[in-house]
Amino acid sequence: MHLNSDNECARQLGAALRSRRMVQGMSLRVLAQHLHLTGHGTLIDYEYGRRIPSEDLVLACERVLRVPDGQLQDLRRRALAERAERCVDELLGPPGTPDASDRPQLRSRRPRGHVVLIPVIALLATLAGLGLARCLCAARPRYRALRTGRRIPPVRRP
Repeated sequence: MHLNSDNECARQLGAALRSRRMVQGMSLRVLAQHLHLTGHGTLIDYEYGRRIPSEDLVLACERVLRVPDGQLQDLRRRALAERAERCVDELLGPPGTPDASDRPQLRSRRPRGHVVLIPVIALLATLAGLGLARCLCAARPRYRALRTGRRIPPVRRP
């Protein structure tokens, strides 16, 4: 999920994960193995409240760490609600500010130039490669004929 800057509920969720892991005597690497993660780096982000884990991961953590009654799920819901509230405040301004000049400007969702340019370059490279392959295929019989000394009829192009 997204990175959080000042999400108190995300920090509480991370602290709960860390304390449960420590009570169970697990290292981050062992917990990552139990959760079938390739690395433990994202778990560090979750424990410090920098990111909010997915619902599936929270359910798996509750199962592995034996957390009762969906405590981690509740903390996750509160962290998501806090993040959503902050996003709304950033977009619309705090309640009671009707002036639109105080609101932050929204970024354009239009793709940047390099995002469009890369597929165009790939397409041109592919077309150039096809053209080169066609020329090589047409020249191959002539090259073979020169090498063996046989005469072949000229290639007719459509």
